[in-house]
Amino acid sequence: MLKDTIFVCFALCLLFQFGGCSLFSDKTTSEKSVQKSKATESQDKNNSDDGNKSAIDKAQGNLNQATIKFQQKIEELKPDKKKVEEAKRDCGTMTNQSIAAKNPDYKKPDSKTGQKCSEAKQLESDYNNELKPFQAEVKNAENELENLKQSSSKLSPIESGSDETESKSSDWLLPLLAGIAGLLLIGGISFLIYRISKNNKHERAATQDGFRSIGAKQSGLRQEVDQLKTATELLSKQLSEQRNEIAALKSQARRDNSFAEPPPSPQTFSPSFAPPAPEFPVSVETYLAKNAGGAAFGKHDPLFGTLKENNDDGAFYLIRDGVLSDDARYAVPRTKQFVTKDDFVYHYSNYYVCANPSGGEVWIKKPSTVRRTADGWKLDATGELEIR
Repeated sequence: MLKDTIFVCFALCLLFQFGGCSLFSDKTTSEKSVQKSKATESQDKNNSDDGNKSAIDKAQGNLNQATIKFQQKIEELKPDKKKVEEAKRDCGTMTNQSIAAKNPDYKKPDSKTGQKCSEAKQLESDYNNELKPFQAEVKNAENELENLKQSSSKLSPIESGSDETESKSSDWLLPLLAGIAGLLLIGGISFLIYRISKNNKHERAATQDGFRSIGAKQSGLRQEVDQLKTATELLSKQLSEQRNEIAALKSQARRDNSFAEPPPSPQTFSPSFAPPAPEFPVSVETYLAKNAGGAAFGKHDPLFGTLKENNDDGAFYLIRDGVLSDDARYAVPRTKQFVTKDDFVYHYSNYYVCANPSGGEVWIKKPSTVRRTADGWKLDATGELEIR
């Protein structure tokens, strides 16, 4: 595809060159020089042309001054142009990252990506507005000079035609050089586009490989966790069976060793209390309204991977529930509503799992349990959240 594009550009350049296109020829420059020399000769022949030549020279001077001012303004605004390019590059980078992360919110004006792109457009608009007066001044000077030269050429069409005939033989070199320069420019631009496209493909491929590797690692970790859960349940079942066998053997040994049945012991009254009914699943708002009184804040410490008690700040409540031991707590989120998926990923993904993290009301299907250690409250059992 790139080779075809370069070939088409090359063919267009040749067509413009040999077809006499003004974009690649210097015919206009030759005509201007012929007209200028013709005006000088006319001045020697007729003093009435002095005013026209003076007007042309003045218009040429105005054009030169306007061009100089325009170039000076471009040099003055180089730092602003650099800021525009940096802002546009940051906008493109953030847009590509949002697309790779499958985050559709980057198109919203209030998102970070939308704000950065709006800032880039505003900087570019300010830069162009700074240059517009100088561009208009150059354009007006060019139009004035062209009008004067056209009016001067109408006064002596015969001489202008003869001069044009004489200059045709010497006009082939400048168009040829202009055509070669155009070919080199298009070739350089095409090569630059090719390199940028190639680099983008490599970066996209590397990003996709990284995502695949992370997905494979996560799948392997989930399988290992499932295997550990299965092994734990099997060991628990075997331990329960062994306890039942030991109890049966003890009962059999007492029956074998006793010669007489002991008198029945008097019946005693022992109150029984029903275990507390499970509260889950329950919304965070409802659970905190019942249990958050007097609970401490828990703030994640990335150095030790634990929750540290904090009286002022923290993403969790450390709640002492009646079914827990003294050294255990429930780590319950303080946030009752998630605005976006990032609220879960940044604050709670180390302690909870969530099937579909997004914006909405937060419900606790299973609370996360932490235990006291020397470095803080360490995760003992991962919880599960649900967004409704």
